[in-house]
Amino acid sequence: MDQGSSLWPTAVARGDLSPINIRPFSDIQDGVIPYGGPGQPVCIGESITAGHGATLADGCLVGIDAIVLNGVTVGEGALIAAGSAITKDVSPRMMVREFLLRPAENFR
Repeated sequence: MDQGSSLWPTAVARGDLSPINIRPFSDIQDGVIPYGGPGQPVCIGESITAGHGATLADGCLVGIDAIVLNGVTVGEGALIAAGSAITKDVSPRMMVREFLLRPAENFR
C-alpha cells in the first residue's frame, strides 16, 4: 500500500496467489476484496475508490475506468467495456458498453 491509501474495515486484500499494489490516495472500502489468480497481480490505480454496493458475479470482467453503480448486479461471465457507466443490472455472459455523455454545461 502506498502513501495516503487505505484499506477499510471488512475489506480484504487477498495477496495469497499474486501481489496486490494499492497506489497513492486510493481507498478500498468495506467489503471489497481485491484478488488476483496465479500470475495475475492486482494493481489499483492512484486516487481510486472501490466500493459502493455493486455485485460482481464469478468470471465477469470490468474494464478500465468503468463504473458500476450502487445496487447493480453484473452477471456471471459478463464483460463491461472500459469507460462504461453501468446503471442497470447486466445479464450473465452479456457484453455491455454504456457511456453517459451528457454535458452539464458549456465551458469556454
